[in-house]
Amino acid sequence: MKSSILGSGENMAGWTITHNSDIYAIRCKENGKVYIGRTYRLDVRIREHFLALRKGKTDKLNTTYKKSGFQADYNKYGEDAFEVYIIEQDVPPERCQERENYWITYYDSTNPERGYNYLDEHLKKPFPVAKVGKPPERSNRHGT
Repeated sequence: MKSSILGSGENMAGWTITHNSDIYAIRCKENGKVYIGRTYRLDVRIREHFLALRKGKTDKLNTTYKKSGFQADYNKYGEDAFEVYIIEQDVPPERCQERENYWITYYDSTNPERGYNYLDEHLKKPFPVAKVGKPPERSNRHGT
């Protein structure tokens, strides 16, 4: 069921997460960029990624991979330049989005210089944008 507000057991598209899942990374050995994902069927999901990338060399509709730079790097370096890592295993449904967001933030993988994660404009960002600079000093309860 779709939802407009992300709950702890939903993914970014708003679909309820019902299975324990693995958090994984696909890393380009040539430039260090990573894609972070979550799935309960890792072998199937990795196969889907690489089938889409293989097809994307000629598929004009493969926009997510193209916008993130994933397709360009796949075309440039080839499939052997990519490796898959399991970052976390057996994550319960209510923690999946939180843990995936943690690793996306940790690797800064929505930054095109560091990764391939891409967020559609119509989806809410899973975490707030970080502010640059030092946070303001906290005042105590008495205002001093």
